[in-house]
Amino acid sequence: MGPFFLALLVFIPLVEIALFIYVGGFLGFWLTMGIVVLTAIIGIKALKALGLKALAQTRSEIASGHFPVDNVFDTFCLIVAGALLIMPGFFTDIVGFLLFVRFFRLLFKTMTINTFVFQTNRDPEHQSTQNDKYATTIDGEFEEIVKPSKKKQPPNLPID
Repeated sequence: MGPFFLALLVFIPLVEIALFIYVGGFLGFWLTMGIVVLTAIIGIKALKALGLKALAQTRSEIASGHFPVDNVFDTFCLIVAGALLIMPGFFTDIVGFLLFVRFFRLLFKTMTINTFVFQTNRDPEHQSTQNDKYATTIDGEFEEIVKPSKKKQPPNLPID
């Protein structure tokens, strides 16, 4: 996973620089800067509106006794989207706007689950001894509790 993030740290700024040069050459410097500032303002406003809505849904699910996994993930995606929109750049703006759309959040969640959850099942250290590669072993201790029977049992008689 480390090389992936390192590649992103190199790839994203290069893409942003290339897009700034391309869009700046096409639209001009001031219009390009205006678009960057405008997307940052839109990102802040959208993050505030959608973030408060997601927070309210999370609170209502907690109050009803459910753990809001989907809402927590949506809130995380909205925070990332807002941060991407605030950062100057066109590529990060596109990704940020896509994360505001529910369909793309669901797609991102599916990709995340497939990457991180099923990755451990491919790891030989976490492989099950059974043929089922998604089998889970739960290690624990137990104590058998025997309830007394309500039937009257015959006394134990010695056998000669």
